[in-house]
Amino acid sequence: MTKLIKIFLFWIFCYSGFSQDKDLIDKIGNRSNFTEIMEIVNDHYKKKPNVSAEKKWARWAWYNRNRLDEKGNVIDVKLKQRQAFAELQRKNGKKHKKFSWQLDI
Repeated sequence: MTKLIKIFLFWIFCYSGFSQDKDLIDKIGNRSNFTEIMEIVNDHYKKKPNVSAEKKWARWAWYNRNRLDEKGNVIDVKLKQRQAFAELQRKNGKKHKKFSWQLDI
């Protein structure tokens, strides 16, 4: 019986932990402007302080502050890398290039 209670409490803890920022995510919506997003986040945590969540957003802000386009929108760096790689492949006309450090398998 105690095992069942522990599982139930663990489930409640996990569920509440992941659903805390649902309203914040809803407020942000599809916005991609860095300044707008951070204003919403800062306003949200002024009303509902949560140190651990604020740290996560601070890390996100630190990571993305230099990954902005000319309008201040956060760009998808991995998407840009894939596009650049596809463009290089198209220019070179090769789908795969074997490098000297690759093993022959």
